[in-house]
Amino acid sequence: MAKSAQIRCIGTSAGDGPTDGATSRTITHVGGTDIDGTRWVKTRAKAIREIEAGERSFYMTRLGDAVWVVVATDADGNKVLRTDPDDDEPNHLLTLPDCP
Repeated sequence: MAKSAQIRCIGTSAGDGPTDGATSRTITHVGGTDIDGTRWVKTRAKAIREIEAGERSFYMTRLGDAVWVVVATDADGNKVLRTDPDDDEPNHLLTLPDCP
């Protein structure tokens, strides 16, 4: 069974790479806490690999509810992280604060 972790922050860059929603911002990292309170930060690519391998599941809190994070494909065929049920835009992950 996949270990669940809450995403509480993101790292972004402008321009290069797959875009994650209505802006040209690209999520490069995600960070948060495990259920036991352990803090972590990992690259987008590592989070995608863990989701696809069934090792981890990620969620964020949106308006008080847990929303699952899934691997999606952008218009150029690149793998990106999105919340379910985001369509193309906006990506709710982009509302999270920057990771310290």
